[in-house]
Amino acid sequence: MIKGIIFDMDGVLINSEDLYNEYGYKFFKNLVTDVDVEFLDSFRGTATRYLVRAMVEKHNITMIPEDKLLKMLDEGGSLIYTQNPKLKLCNGVLEWLEYFYKNNYKMTIASSTITDNIDVVVERFNLQKYFKNYIGGNMVKKTKPEPEIFLKAAELLGLKPEECLVIEDSTNGLKAAKAAGCKAIGYLYEGQNPQDLSLADIVFDKFGADKIPMLEKFMKMN
Repeated sequence: MIKGIIFDMDGVLINSEDLYNEYGYKFFKNLVTDVDVEFLDSFRGTATRYLVRAMVEKHNITMIPEDKLLKMLDEGGSLIYTQNPKLKLCNGVLEWLEYFYKNNYKMTIASSTITDNIDVVVERFNLQKYFKNYIGGNMVKKTKPEPEIFLKAAELLGLKPEECLVIEDSTNGLKAAKAAGCKAIGYLYEGQNPQDLSLADIVFDKFGADKIPMLEKFMKMN
């Protein structure tokens, strides 16, 4: 029986994935000539340090030390959460948050981004009512696609992994959720998500009140 809901943040709670992908492309384009968009997208849901390490190895980037490169990328990415006016809650996600809240499901966020960025988002969009605590990528040794972050999230909720439902938009996130033993919803971001969501127990193309009957049916079955 599902008792807790674990939300990914980027691309699930907020529309930051496209904003971050655009920023990441421009960032690496200043360093190498042939930036592979699909390669960048394969790191969706993982920690930035994994992407930086892969880009350094793939393109033999030596003009900037890896740790400095990571710091530069992280600092620029954090501005998306604090300053970018295009950053918004994903359409309809607030209705789902209210549904879970009113039905007494425990909720948390498990994101590969650092907790400082989660703090900003929770405050910026007044989500304190729904999320009292959360897990960031800086709180685990190995983040998605490894299961550690979801195991810790379940522990934070005081639940077993099999009692938790993860909502994810990335292949890496779904791999982590299933490896942890959680149920999982794949979110298609209104049909614009190129990620492979085949590991999900069910896939939704969008959130919103009109999808809640389908959500309720799924919840009752699990």
